[in-house]
Amino acid sequence: MNSKVTEAVQTVFGEKFHIDPIGSCVVEIKFKSDDTVPCLTLLFIGSRIHISKLNKCRTDDDFRSGSELLRMVDILATHIPECKSITLKDASYIKRCGVTINLAKLKILETGASWYNHFGFKQPSYELDKSWNARWIDLHHESAAIMLLDPDRSPDFVKKNPNFATSKKWIDEKFPELRSIPLNQYIKRLFELIKGYPENEDNCDDSHNEYMGPIIDVIVGFQYYVKYNEKDENLTKGVEKKDSSKGGSAKKSLRKPRKKTRRKVYRMQKKLKKSRRK
Repeated sequence: MNSKVTEAVQTVFGEKFHIDPIGSCVVEIKFKSDDTVPCLTLLFIGSRIHISKLNKCRTDDDFRSGSELLRMVDILATHIPECKSITLKDASYIKRCGVTINLAKLKILETGASWYNHFGFKQPSYELDKSWNARWIDLHHESAAIMLLDPDRSPDFVKKNPNFATSKKWIDEKFPELRSIPLNQYIKRLFELIKGYPENEDNCDDSHNEYMGPIIDVIVGFQYYVKYNEKDENLTKGVEKKDSSKGGSAKKSLRKPRKKTRRKVYRMQKKLKKSRRK
């Protein structure tokens, strides 16, 4: 890494994190020097920063959260003149009771965009994916379920998800208030039921497992038609550079009105003196 990049990394991360350079173009950002898993691994490749790893080191309201780390990478990019873009591969997931849930597709079902999309990172097929998913998630969940369970339309789904129909029926009977809402709201409400569950299976009891099975069957089932970066390409975010010249001109423009105001006051005072003399 050149000295400008090294200095920029130190400026942005040095106060709160331990910076561990790996070779000539890789940096690991750790909370403590002896941490085995870094919060962030960055690769500096030509005119871009590639986020190789992003690990949530703390809760959402902490400076080590995933969203805060992404914000700091944005700041870092503005400190490096030659940096034009930030890239990453989306391998985001969450766990509840030992079950892995694809976070990108969960967020798409809820909001129409993945977690990284919300932070400005976009796959090459973003517009096409967004248009397709919008039609899917705006359906009523009953209509979407009928499509999934149609053996002529989704033969692979019927084979791979034998519990979907039974699990959905159990949920609809258990939570009748969910019957009249579209798919995106339906998925959001379902996930809220298990959002606070432990990540580790050993920390879950029978009360957790009663809901986990059916809810996961349904959430994963509805992810079947979601389209998201099928070619597994990098997600890219452009870097916006601040124009320092605009900042300078803004300061000058603030000074000019003050001078004009003082001159106006001075002229008015002279006119008043003349009128009094008359």
